[in-house]
This record gives sequence, C-alpha cells and structure tokens, in this order.
Amino acid sequence: MAKAQPNTRKEQAEVLQDWVCNRTPVHSDSIYGFGEIIISPGELLARWKAGEIIGDCDDKATLLAALLVVSGFQTRVVIIDAGGGSIYNHAVTQVYLDGVWLWLEATQKGTPPYKVRRHTRRLVVDPQGAPPC
Repeated sequence: MAKAQPNTRKEQAEVLQDWVCNRTPVHSDSIYGFGEIIISPGELLARWKAGEIIGDCDDKATLLAALLVVSGFQTRVVIIDAGGGSIYNHAVTQVYLDGVWLWLEATQKGTPPYKVRRHTRRLVVDPQGAPPC
C-alpha cells in the first residue's frame, strides 16, 4: 500500500527531515582527513547516489535546508552548543512555518520533528534575512 501524501506544510517538512535523517548516513569529517569541512548539498547527493559515505551534522543540516528551500520553505542552519564540552558543536535546520521557527534534527534517527530543545548559545546561518529566532 502506498504511503499517503503529506497534506500540510509541516508534514511536507517532516517527510524531507525523515528522508535526510534516515536515508543518508552521518560520519565525521575526519574520514576525509580534514578537521572540519562543509560539503555542498549537490556533492552530498552525488556521493549518496554513488553509495559513498557522506557528511556530518553541518552537511546534513545544509542538505535538509536546501531540500526545504527548493520545496518552497524559508529555512536556515543553526550552529548550536549541544553539550559535551565544546561550544557550537552541532548543526540543525530550522524551517519557518506559521510565523514560528521550528527545529529539525537531520542526524539522529528517531528524533521527533521540532523536539530539539531551545539552545541559548547558537549561531544562525541565515542567507535570507529571516526573522530572528
């Protein structure tokens, strides 16, 4: 039986989040021999299609943001302090729906959409001049 098509904008965003989170493996940039690199969404998709290992949280957050943008959403990537002793050590995607920025986790399978806790320390990568979070 075919899956039902998403009816709302939130459901559409959830489908994209689920695809990025569950279909693209996450690995540290150290496998490429670099400390930290950001791989473009196009390169990530090419690597995924070729069956290669792809990127880490910033790469997947950027990929999710790009997929949301081409689907008509306003998005941004937010670099957060997720704990663990170093500042700004994780990236998540935000999508603007109904006047609110909602958090989307792109790396942890099973993370419910919009359940990422609000972080007091964050850097917003906002290419669109969007409203503040």
